[in-house]
Amino acid sequence: MRKVSLFCLVFAMLVLISVPTYALNTPMVTEGHGVILGMFVGGNNIMLGGEFGFTPDIGFTGRVGANGLKLAGKYEINPSSGVLAGFYNSVPFVGVNGAASLANNVTGIYELDVTMQGAGLGIIYEVGARYKLSQLVDIRGGLIGSINSSVGVPAVELGLGYHF
Repeated sequence: MRKVSLFCLVFAMLVLISVPTYALNTPMVTEGHGVILGMFVGGNNIMLGGEFGFTPDIGFTGRVGANGLKLAGKYEINPSSGVLAGFYNSVPFVGVNGAASLANNVTGIYELDVTMQGAGLGIIYEVGARYKLSQLVDIRGGLIGSINSSVGVPAVELGLGYHF
């Protein structure tokens, strides 16, 4: 009964809340490898994205969804922290990305991006977790929100990652 209640609560949150499409990614970059993502964000948005490592420290990440396009370069400082820079719907942003092992096969993930919106700055944040189902597939979920001239209600994001 608890699992059904939890599923219904998560489903209701997905249907009721909507924000820009990002995704939960760790700061790790692996040369010649990447990940393909499919996520539900806020219940009525589908996001598709991916990452690819060009060198052991430098990669590229991109996402497209109902609310726009995010393209960024990614630099891994170490396996638990990295920096990003790019564009979200042609608006420049810079950000930090981090990860920490929480349990066996569970990794906590966060990202904090600062955008240049009009005459002011905006902040987009994500916090969540990734659970490895196998070496190639994981399930990830968390919260994403933004702070502009006001603080919005964070949305739930839930999806799958395929590693190649």
